[in-house]
Amino acid sequence: MRIIYFTVYLVCFCCSFNLFSSTSFRTAFLVTEQRALAEPNQLIEELVITQAAQRISTTEHAYNNTLLARLYLFKGDIARSQSYFELAQQQLPKDDDWIQGYWLMYWSVFSLEEGLLPESIKQIRLAQNAFIQANDLEMLVQAESIEGALLLWQEEYPKAIEIIENAYIEAKTANMSSTTMLYVYDSLAAYYSTMSLFEKGEQYAVLARDLASKNGNVVNGLPVIYILCMTYERAEKLDSAAACYEEMIMLSAMVKAPRYLF
Repeated sequence: MRIIYFTVYLVCFCCSFNLFSSTSFRTAFLVTEQRALAEPNQLIEELVITQAAQRISTTEHAYNNTLLARLYLFKGDIARSQSYFELAQQQLPKDDDWIQGYWLMYWSVFSLEEGLLPESIKQIRLAQNAFIQANDLEMLVQAESIEGALLLWQEEYPKAIEIIENAYIEAKTANMSSTTMLYVYDSLAAYYSTMSLFEKGEQYAVLARDLASKNGNVVNGLPVIYILCMTYERAEKLDSAAACYEEMIMLSAMVKAPRYLF
C-alpha cells in the first residue's frame, strides 16, 4: 500500500521557477510550464512542433524535452518519457546549473518509476546541489520535498519528516509560491498517510488539491486527488472515498491520463 502512495505522488509534476540569464526566457518557460500543467495534451503537440525549429537554443531544447518527458510520464507512456529524458540529457549545457538541476530532479522521479531507488536518491541530491549553485531556493525546496518522499520508500521515516518539515519552514519563512507549497503539502500528505495518521494526511492532501485546483493544475491535481482518495479509503470514510474516486476518474478521462483510470 505504501508503494502505491509514493509511485503516484512522485509523478506529481509541479511548476518550476527558472534562472536562465535571459528574463524573456524565464518568462517564456514559466508560461509554457503553467500551460503544460493545465493543458498537457495540447502542450505536447505544441512542444513537439517547437522542437522541430532549429533556431531555438540548446538550453530551450533541453528544457522542452524534459517537459515533454514529464508530461508523458504523467500520462503513463513510459517509453516516450524515457526517450525524451535521454534526448534532453544529450542537450544539457555543461555551464548551466539550473537546467542540469531541472533535468536531474525529474529524472530522479523517472528512476523511481523504474524501481531504481538508490539512483533516484542520488539524482535528487545532485539536483539540490545544482540549484544551490544556481541560487534558486524555490527549486531547492521542491527538490528537498521530493527527497523526503523518496526516503519514505527506504522506511527512513524520521529523516524523511525532518527534511519535509525543514522544507515547510523554508517555504513559509520565505513566503514562497503556491507551487512550492503544493510540493511541501503533497510530501506531508504522503508522510502522514503512510504513517496511518489519516486526519493529518487528509488535511495536507486537501490543501494540495485546493492549490492545484486554484491554479488549474490538472497534472499536479490528479496525483494529489489519488492520495486523498486512498487516505479516505484507509480511514474507512467509504462515501468520501467513492466520491473522490469518481472525481479522479472523470478528470483522468478528460485529460486522457490512463494511469488514473481504475
